[in-house]
Amino acid sequence: MPASSISDVSLDESAASTYSLNPSPHTAQVLQSIQPLYERLSQQSPTRPDIVAQMIRATIRLALIQRQLGQTSDAIESLEHGIDVLRRRGETAGLANDESQLLMMRLQNELGDVYAVELRFDESEQAFETALSAASDLGVTDSEAVLQLARAHVGLGDPPPQRRRIESQENKLPRERRLHLRTAVELLDTLHETGNSASLVTTLRARVRLAQSRIEKRPAAKRARFNDAIEILRQRLDVAPSDIAARYTLVEALAAVNLRREVQTKLQRSEAAARLREALAELQTLKQQFPDTPIFGVSEVHIRHKLSNLAKTEQEYDEANQQLQKAIAIQSTLVNATPENISHRCWRALLYRSLAEVCDLQGNQDAADEAVANAVADIETIAPADSDHPFVVQTRQIIEALSSP
Repeated sequence: MPASSISDVSLDESAASTYSLNPSPHTAQVLQSIQPLYERLSQQSPTRPDIVAQMIRATIRLALIQRQLGQTSDAIESLEHGIDVLRRRGETAGLANDESQLLMMRLQNELGDVYAVELRFDESEQAFETALSAASDLGVTDSEAVLQLARAHVGLGDPPPQRRRIESQENKLPRERRLHLRTAVELLDTLHETGNSASLVTTLRARVRLAQSRIEKRPAAKRARFNDAIEILRQRLDVAPSDIAARYTLVEALAAVNLRREVQTKLQRSEAAARLREALAELQTLKQQFPDTPIFGVSEVHIRHKLSNLAKTEQEYDEANQQLQKAIAIQSTLVNATPENISHRCWRALLYRSLAEVCDLQGNQDAADEAVANAVADIETIAPADSDHPFVVQTRQIIEALSSP
């Protein structure tokens, strides 16, 4: 990917799309080098609110890039530092309350998203709740404030799949989720899909429909909500085909197939496979433009893993094996790029586990044993300090069950 210069790094807070940047390591280094400069300026000119505001905006952009590069721990550290700076320096510098609270909403919304990626669900929800609290202190609710408020409600109404799975197992009712989604709809209906915020408004509207689809009990209503979400994204891409956020949201929507709960019959398996292939085609469009973006690699791995599972169910073991081999190759690239990322390593271990099962079904015991050994090696490579992470614990239990006699 081409290196970015300082002129490439827009600090305009209205350009809120997570995927609008070229997420190159060089851009992150540029923003990191800016942070100490802002720090010194804020110390030398404690009454300059514009310096504090620019520093916070740069911090948010740095965290966005770090997240895209798979550096989620660094993104959390950047955002927490930004929150600390805003609390310590904002009032001293005379930063207007409305601007301060709006920046706090953006910081907390970003933090909520990154915590969710790290499977730190309670902290994620707390960040979104803090964003809502900041909104209550706003004297004026302009369109950006309404947008960030809607984003917080969507964050609380549309939790990650792992959180939804836990709630489902505990038989928790989605009443509060429904309320947050309903409030988000009301807020988004007051906004227009124009200007820099059009992409975020569109993706939030689509996310609400998708979340409502998952909550619906009646199959017809569930399908209608899902189709509404896809139509919202398709219409946006017709107008703005270069909208990366909308296309990536479309990929994630198409790929969000729950193979265990939603796919039982041969017809359903055929429809699921068609959706996944469509998602893969849309993703290739993004990867052609940004071939080294880690989040796109992660998505392709998950799509191919699901295609492999569908092929295995149909007893198409060669196809299942090929999909897994491609997924493991991509995942290995992610692991090599950020070896300290425990999520990447856990996912590769789970892929090896699936490969072992397929090889066993093919009657290739040597290949199955090798896959199990690779899965165990990935788990053992994780640093002791991360051994208690929920994802690590869950993955270790799965691998140990597979490797035990």
